[in-house]
Amino acid sequence: FFSLIFCSSMDPKSEGATEGLRAEPAADNPAPLEATQRKMTNLGRSTLVTETSTNLSIPVFVCTMEGELTYDDVVHLMTERLLRQHPRFRSVVQGNDESWLELPIDQIKVQDHIKVHELRDPDSETELHSLMGLYMGLPLSKTRPLWQVVLVPRFKGGSAMMFHLHHCLVDGAAGAIVVDSLSDKPMQWPQQPQPPLWRRLLQQLVLWVTLVISSPFVILLAVKMVLFGDRVSPIKPKSLNGGRRKVGISEAFEVNDIKGISRAAGCTVNDLGLSLITQALRDQVVKVDAAAAQRPIWAGVPINVRGYSDSDYVGNKFGFAVLRLPLHLLDPVACLQYIRKGMGYIKEHHVAYIMYYFSLLCGVVLPDGSLRALLGSSSGNISLVVSNVRGGSEPLVFRGKVAKDFYGLVPPPPGVGVGCLILSYTDKLVFTVNADSAVGVDPVEMVDHISNAVHLLMEAPKAEDLE
Repeated sequence: FFSLIFCSSMDPKSEGATEGLRAEPAADNPAPLEATQRKMTNLGRSTLVTETSTNLSIPVFVCTMEGELTYDDVVHLMTERLLRQHPRFRSVVQGNDESWLELPIDQIKVQDHIKVHELRDPDSETELHSLMGLYMGLPLSKTRPLWQVVLVPRFKGGSAMMFHLHHCLVDGAAGAIVVDSLSDKPMQWPQQPQPPLWRRLLQQLVLWVTLVISSPFVILLAVKMVLFGDRVSPIKPKSLNGGRRKVGISEAFEVNDIKGISRAAGCTVNDLGLSLITQALRDQVVKVDAAAAQRPIWAGVPINVRGYSDSDYVGNKFGFAVLRLPLHLLDPVACLQYIRKGMGYIKEHHVAYIMYYFSLLCGVVLPDGSLRALLGSSSGNISLVVSNVRGGSEPLVFRGKVAKDFYGLVPPPPGVGVGCLILSYTDKLVFTVNADSAVGVDPVEMVDHISNAVHLLMEAPKAEDLE
């Protein structure tokens, strides 16, 4: 009951961002006839003002299709589905990165946001992944809305569509929602009805009491990170190069297989994913600097804080927690137990929720320079970011073409060279890794290590083999 009340109190209106809610169908929600000024959310704005030339805040998502999606199909999808449903995708950043100017659809030349890229080898997944790494390092022009789509025709006899957009528009969960909304048959995201006044007051009381009680534990975690921050290592070089990022995408695993392994190990899918990533990182670091693999490292873990009443919120709504990854532990079981304990602390003390509200507060009271300095000093203590995004449970269909795969890359914050993503879509789960060229890890070898580990765990005949 306590958890239900607490989660229900997480309302997007706390950001003053009603434009972030998923729009109704175009017939019921026509685009404005004149340009409209809107205030940017504090969390979205922070992704704009804190990015650097080596760490652009630009996530990339890819859908591969069984059929051939045409340029005209993409124009239709972007005009009639994306722009009509989501006002922020027809909005231009204004002033000091503090507001949006929402434009009427007829003032947006959608063709400027669509590119066509022919692969030299249409069957090459490696070439497609390299293209994703290239676009992660390409800035978007602030003279128009901060997104574009790249159509890759003839990919493996079908086609691929890549979404290149700025973090100020969406976080990982919202990106999956937006892509799903373009589908011929988008998911229906259930919403709870507005609770009575007494319950809303109780929700707020429980929320603030929880934040006050948990704050000392979050401060303790932050102090540990500052005092024992990560040193220079193959994962964390002195400086980053920027530009095209190295990319590794794993095979798609059956979600039920991953859940079965997790149940046998007595952990969550996220705990298992973090453990697999840790072991793959250790394998990489040992090859370059064995001494660096003898100490744990800090990872940033963005956590979705949407509640039951705003599960379809399109915007940024996450708390940035930090977690120690036991690079120094050789035993996979000990590694998993270490991570499970760390994630238990984050959940028990509501670290993500507190950091979400702390981020909102910083966005309000701190000038841009101070905001950049704060994020830079914080991210300077961590080595990588690991995000977990749950996509839709229904297959994506674009103009009659069914999507085979859906995966993406997450942008690490300033000074961090490695970004990892665990993304589930329908009944599949994929691990992705991207790294700056200065980082001494190979993302392809990392995902291969993860794949081999998963297959070994799936072949284990009994749960006790994991103990």
